[in-house]
Parts: sequence; structure tokens; C-alpha cells
Amino acid sequence: MQRLRLAFPGRHLLVDIDDGRLPEHTEGSVGVRESLALLERNISRNHPRPELAALLA
Repeated sequence: MQRLRLAFPGRHLLVDIDDGRLPEHTEGSVGVRESLALLERNISRNHPRPELAALLA
């Protein structure tokens, strides 16, 4: 990743430029699979599945 410094009168802005590749997987990092599983658990915790909601109604 490259960092670009843009200078404006009275201000400086640092911008990270990504080359489009996925970040390197490291121990303890969260990948797509883990992120989707967490999202599904969070959604299902607050919104029951439609077929279960019909049974409870």
C-alpha cells in the first residue's frame, strides 16, 4: 500500500492507495467466511427466520 500526501493551502491530507489485492491473511485476522458467519448470527438473533416466525404466530 502506498501513501500519498496531498497538500492544500493550510491543510495536508494523507491518502492510502490500495493496489486492489486482498490483505494478507495473518493469524487472528477475520476473513470473509468468519465475517459472514458473524453477520448471519447477528441478524438471526434479532430477526427469526420466516418459517419459524410463521410457526410462532
